[in-house]
Formats: sequence, structure tokens, C-alpha cells
Amino acid sequence: MKKIILILTLLKFITSIAQEEAITIANSTTKLSFDQTKEVYYSFAEGDQMIFDFDMVKGKHLKEIEIIELPNNTFFSDYKVSELQNQQIPIRNKGVYKFRFYSSSLTNRVFKYSIKRIPSGPKTKNFNTNWKWKTIRDTTYTKYQQDSLVGYETRKIKRTKKQLVKTDTVIVQPIKNVERVHSETALGKSPYSYIDVNLPKNKYIPNNQNPYESTEIIAWSYWLGVGQKAQEDYKAANKKVSDGLSLIGSLAGYEALTNLAIKGISLFNDTSMGDNVRYRFITQQNGTNKVIHNGNGPSGEGRNTELLQGGFTIELYNDNFRQGIDVNVKIIVVQLRKIWKNIEYEEEIQEPIYVTLDKIRMDIKETSIRIPVE
Repeated sequence: MKKIILILTLLKFITSIAQEEAITIANSTTKLSFDQTKEVYYSFAEGDQMIFDFDMVKGKHLKEIEIIELPNNTFFSDYKVSELQNQQIPIRNKGVYKFRFYSSSLTNRVFKYSIKRIPSGPKTKNFNTNWKWKTIRDTTYTKYQQDSLVGYETRKIKRTKKQLVKTDTVIVQPIKNVERVHSETALGKSPYSYIDVNLPKNKYIPNNQNPYESTEIIAWSYWLGVGQKAQEDYKAANKKVSDGLSLIGSLAGYEALTNLAIKGISLFNDTSMGDNVRYRFITQQNGTNKVIHNGNGPSGEGRNTELLQGGFTIELYNDNFRQGIDVNVKIIVVQLRKIWKNIEYEEEIQEPIYVTLDKIRMDIKETSIRIPVE
């Protein structure tokens, strides 16, 4: 019994001496909130004896405590820690050690901890426990290939372009009528007469044919007259056209009307003799009637460059009380016909010339690590 008491007394004495030799590195009180972590770092020398103490000040326990030799060697870990007294850990390697405290509690946790070291001998008694950053550069070499421009090659290629090769002016006669308009007293007859006119449709031949063409109305003109005198004035106007009109599909006897449609210049004289006719040219626009031309006399003429598709109605009215009239109505349409061809031609182009080169790329990756100050 006396031997056991002697041994215990001796161990207590040795521990007391060791603690007197221990050097305090840290002695701190810390508060952590929910899901919060605190990390501290200290350096230790080879052969040191680490002494770690921990005590809760507020709260039952701390979720986790971990001591790690960097970079990733865990020396100590414990969960739901409320107290650690004189926890001794031998240090085998000189290095930096991380102390990690983690709380998962909804309420704040307050705790004290102290970190001490017992040097292995006089040489490491004054060891500096601070740390510093060290940058490590890792160099790798990667082979790759790259296309490099070394010049240009000139060559000819065949292309196709649309080229206008011919333009013609075409004359079309949609109306050549002699319309009888009865008098106001004609038995069972109306003093009104109507002529429906439909303009030729514009045409487009698809460009997948060669040659291909389009035909489009550019203008139309009209003349109407009553009686022999009006006819004579019409023929006289045709004779005034002296410059000659070279037109595809031109109609003999329509020179003055053609001139009016193309140039907008009228060569007709107002006929002063003969019976009158009151006329209106009516078209439908947005469901309502619109008068585009009108007049009242032995004759009349006009030009239109706005209504170029669709149709209209000519209304003729005879205001003669007893005598019916014959109204001569002429309309010509001027179309522009264009003919294209797909023309092949050669074009010089420059194409780049590349060669594939083998290259090496140097990649440097920098990593920062914690190391002891000394």
C-alpha cells in the first residue's frame, strides 16, 4: 500500500513539474452562434508535447472540436464536448496545426480554451509558434496542336447573278366598246349604262426559270366620245404624234392614248359639238364607292397611275330627254415587261492556307499553404 501511495505521489510531482515547464500559446474565451465555426492556427516543433484544455462557459456542450496537422491529418476530434482537462498530444512532426471549433446550437455558445506546449529540450524552448503563407508553384506541360496561317491561295470560282437583259413597253387594250345609252323617255329603258373593266394582272415568272420575266402595269388611259365630231377629233389627235412610239404590241389608232398614258400629255381637243354624256369611273375601296374620274361633255379623256390592279365600273348617263346616244369608249393599259437571265461569271477569291503545328503549353498553378515561421 505504501508503494502505491509513493508511486502516485511521484507521478503527481512529475506532472506538476511538466506543467510548470509548459509554455502558454493561447488562452481565449470565444462565442459562437448557430452553424458558426472558429479556426485558429499555431506552429509546433518536432518532439513538443501539446496540452489542450477546454471548458464551457455558456451552454451544455460544443458540437465538435478537431485538431488537424496541416494539410489534412486529424490528430484529435471529439463531439458534444463540455470539458477537456490536460489533454496531451505528442507532436511528431514540425508543422502548423489547425484548431477547429464548430457549434450547431440555436443559442449562442461561450467557451474557454487554452493551448500550451512543452518543448522537447532547450533547443526548441523559444520556438516561434506563428505561421506564414508560402506560395507553391506547380508547373505542368501540355502538348496541343494549333492551325497556323501561312498564306493565301488565289483561285477562281463560278457564280451566278441576276441580270436585266431587256425591258419592253407593252400596250394592252381591255376595252373598245360602243355603248348605247338610252334617253330618259325611252320606254322600258334606263338612261344609265355600265361597263365593268378588269385590269390585266401583274405577272411574275419564277426565277427558277431562265430567262424569267415580270410584267407590271405602270399606267392606263381612257378616251370616250359621242358622235361623228368626237371621232374626227380623236383621229386628229393620233396624227399629232410625230415622234413615233416603238412599243411591243402597240395598237394602230391608239397613238394619242398611248402618249397620254406614258407621258401624261394630252393631245386631244375638247369636242364642242355633239350630244353630251355624263360619266363616272367608280371603284370599291373599303366597302365604299370612290370616283376616280368623271366628266360631262361630248368627249373626255384621262390618265391613271394609282389604280393599277383590280377593276372599276364606268357609269354612263344620257341627260337627253328624247334622243339616245352611242358612246365610243376606249381604254389602253401600258405595261412594263422586264426580262432577266441568270448570268454565270468568274470571281477571284483568296482562301487562307493553314498548317498544323505541334506546340507545348506551360501551365503554372499557384497554391498558398501555411508553414511555420521558423
